[in-house]
Amino acid sequence: MTMGIQKVEESDWLAIDNRYLPEQAFRRDLLATKRHNVLQVLPGSEAACAEVLEVVVNYVTQRYPTLFYSPAGKNDYVHNSLTGRTFKVTYPYELEPLEIAAQLVMEDLNVLIQGFGEDPEQHYLAASYSMAPAGWHLEERIGWPLWKIHTPVPLWKDKLRASVEKFFTRMQPGDIVSRHNFFVQADDVLFQADPFPATLAAPPTIESLRIRHERQTLRRLPKTGVILFTVRTYLTPLTDLEDDPESMQEFLGAIRAFPESIARYKNRHLWGETVETWCEEKLEKASAEC
Repeated sequence: MTMGIQKVEESDWLAIDNRYLPEQAFRRDLLATKRHNVLQVLPGSEAACAEVLEVVVNYVTQRYPTLFYSPAGKNDYVHNSLTGRTFKVTYPYELEPLEIAAQLVMEDLNVLIQGFGEDPEQHYLAASYSMAPAGWHLEERIGWPLWKIHTPVPLWKDKLRASVEKFFTRMQPGDIVSRHNFFVQADDVLFQADPFPATLAAPPTIESLRIRHERQTLRRLPKTGVILFTVRTYLTPLTDLEDDPESMQEFLGAIRAFPESIARYKNRHLWGETVETWCEEKLEKASAEC
């Protein structure tokens, strides 16, 4: 098990796609109905959150200048032309800085601060906007060190804990890296705070299965030195693989290669047989048609 990180170019950091409007509507609904579950800002993280907003605003206004811009004569504000909303982005803020940033981008935003708890060497989750938790509750995890957050992940303690902290220490301002993670789930629920079910009443149909793909990025901010950890979550019908036999073969190989502990963690026992049977049938058909 490795971190599996890749360098990210500045222009590829925060993406805007055709899911922007429905996901922004979902974000606003969550802020209105589940605010405590999606937004947490601990005392002492205010300067870091202000810098997150500054970095995000600078990025989107430069990367997407026709979509995000300051109205004439209002340099303290940014207008989001996609949603029609305008935000004050300088102090004194009208909303939490992290709340504003989350309504500009499609990523969930997590602020990791070294020494924010008892251990001066560890990074702690000090603030977060999380629209798409994958089986965990933000209000429980806020303030936890990174190693505790990842306790449920097999092999984390033995394989990754030391190397992740060492990597964080070496990161320089401006460095951006990414890694990817995926689950398979038997519904299209994006806000999945409760643990994924370990049992199902009946075997899932292939049509019900979704690939939950996370694109995660890490970036050290220049002023406060904190790590901004972003997560963009995509839910894709597994049947979409039918149009791409090469990706289907790669996916099939990946789920078959899970170590047993990872297979249990990702609940392969629930969906593995359904997925393998379907993939094998489709790959055999594609091969016969070549």
